[in-house]
Amino acid sequence: MKRETNYNRLIRDDLELVKQEFKSIGKIVKTEDDVGTYDLWKQRGRKVKRGETALHIISSKPYPVPIYSYGSPILDETGKTRFRKYHQHWCLFSKDQTEEY
Repeated sequence: MKRETNYNRLIRDDLELVKQEFKSIGKIVKTEDDVGTYDLWKQRGRKVKRGETALHIISSKPYPVPIYSYGSPILDETGKTRFRKYHQHWCLFSKDQTEEY
């Protein structure tokens, strides 16, 4: 899944930025396991607490994203999917904003 790959790149490249941003709102993030998207927390068996607000982060580096037209990927001359690089927007929650199911 490309989105998951890009999330891993975000954590690898911008974990310090994520830590600083969470620290500015009073949340403690020590490792990459202390932060995740809504769907990632569901995969980990946790749910986001009612009323919690995500921290919005824009990646510092652009990541490849497939280009779509009317729901179908655009292909190049060789039949491969075309990609364009964008700075991606992420909605992240810290572990203390979640609870076990």
